[in-house]
Amino acid sequence: MSPPTVLDPEQAQDLRQLLGAGQDWLLHTSPEVLHELGGFLAGLGWATPAHATPTPLATRLIDELGAFALILRPPDPANPPDRANPPEKAHRMTDTERPA
Repeated sequence: MSPPTVLDPEQAQDLRQLLGAGQDWLLHTSPEVLHELGGFLAGLGWATPAHATPTPLATRLIDELGAFALILRPPDPANPPDRANPPEKAHRMTDTERPA
């Protein structure tokens, strides 16, 4: 596993906005475009038994974009995280799920 990459707050904000814009666009695109995107992702090796057809692959990408955008949100000073009960971690692709 690679060591974590550290981003400064401005980089994290830029990346969060890019991921969110991509997710938002995909959420508002046509089913035909999502099907084509899923076929593209399948060609890249994203298919798994749980995501074997194009539409679930596109849905998985949309979900991943949203999860990583949430991870990059700055902490809310008015509502600090509860360290004793951390939130559920976002799904991270395992090596077997990653495209080759």
